Amino acid sequence: MRKIHKLALVSGTVSALLLGVAPPAMAASSSCSIPLFWTTCTTGTVAANSGTHDLMVIATNCPGPLGGKSLAIKLQDVGTGQYFWYSSVPYGYARYVKVSGLYGSYKLRLDGEPTRFGQLTTNVNGWTPGLRAC
Repeated sequence: MRKIHKLALVSGTVSALLLGVAPPAMAASSSCSIPLFWTTCTTGTVAANSGTHDLMVIATNCPGPLGGKSLAIKLQDVGTGQYFWYSSVPYGYARYVKVSGLYGSYKLRLDGEPTRFGQLTTNVNGWTPGLRAC
């Protein structure tokens, strides 16, 4: 009986240690879409990639129920509350931009027409920066 109890204690300790090990780093991302009858949306907070200190910004201004205006996009430093990076996306296009030199946490804000979409992600390797037609 004593050997079984010791074995259970050891296996419980090993299980606890294994559960405490962090899994490999996964890409973090957050997105938003401007709702009908609105003109803005903001993603959730995403921390910059800890290895490369950058983020990928993806914003689409593809044709929807309304159309014809540029989509304004900007990054906000969550720590300071300041918007420090700005760009725009012409109507009918999607923009993919890698923003480098980042060390904090950030949010992406879109200002435009309903159904426009934006994403902020630490996965900078899966995208080719540039402007593409929708």
